[in-house]
Amino acid sequence: MFPLENLEYWGNWVTYGIGGESVDILVLYKDKVRYKAVPIELKRERIDVNTIKQMYRYAYWMAQFSTAYAKPPVRSLILQPICIGFKASPSAINEVKGIREEILDIPYPENSCKVVVEPPILLTYNVSGDKIEFQVEFPKS
Repeated sequence: MFPLENLEYWGNWVTYGIGGESVDILVLYKDKVRYKAVPIELKRERIDVNTIKQMYRYAYWMAQFSTAYAKPPVRSLILQPICIGFKASPSAINEVKGIREEILDIPYPENSCKVVVEPPILLTYNVSGDKIEFQVEFPKS
């Protein structure tokens, strides 16, 4: 899905907002310059519409967090949200189907950063014995 040789950082419970907001997992990719941020939300039970809306409420903050102090400066970034839950509600899947790529512009004093926010990827999981299997709910191939 994403090249491991470009993996720059990954962490869990990463705080990104002044109110103590955090994302469950954040993965950053770099090839000389950081180019992709992947915030991952984990849900023990089901992914619902509120989960999808939550991911888009923090898209700008996550983009800022991922680019503000990066060296060298980031001029463009792809933000690819992923949500993983036991089940995905039909309304959550319908919500995601209506989401299109969004472009954010983050103005910095020395440069601006163009961020492309991709529609979220939804995964469900099943635990069987000592194995976890994932299924892509959106986008379907």
